[in-house]
Amino acid sequence: MPNPSAAYLDLVSVAPDSSGSAGTYAQLNGLNSFDFDDKEDTVDSTYFAGAGAHAKFATLADSSWTLQGHFIPGTGPTVFSADPAQNSLIAACQPGTADRYVWIQSLFGGTGTHGPAVKALVKSFKITGKVAGVLEFNCSLEGSGVVSWS
Repeated sequence: MPNPSAAYLDLVSVAPDSSGSAGTYAQLNGLNSFDFDDKEDTVDSTYFAGAGAHAKFATLADSSWTLQGHFIPGTGPTVFSADPAQNSLIAACQPGTADRYVWIQSLFGGTGTHGPAVKALVKSFKITGKVAGVLEFNCSLEGSGVVSWS
């Protein structure tokens, strides 16, 4: 059996939610940190006089994403970022936005062909800056549905 090699992130892409399905994906530029958590909620069904150990069951699938990187400023009130993927994330966070969802996918392994994808609620998009530093962003998303792995 060959020794496994370390995988690395090829790209993260974002698409606006287009009537419940993904619109056109755009690569998220400026990204330098990525955190993806694919998990399931559990319930403890332990009862008195049980076997002396917790009995747990998986219930609902859940996922979360945290994206960080360099912010690429846009040109005006509706073009928040010159990067289409950053712009989609920010647009989903605007007050009064009816659709606060995007589709997100991550591609791994050097070929850019496989990884997780899901419709996600954009919880926050934060921009920070320091004196003599670059603008940075931090975006938090929560999956809305079961993560599909391609």
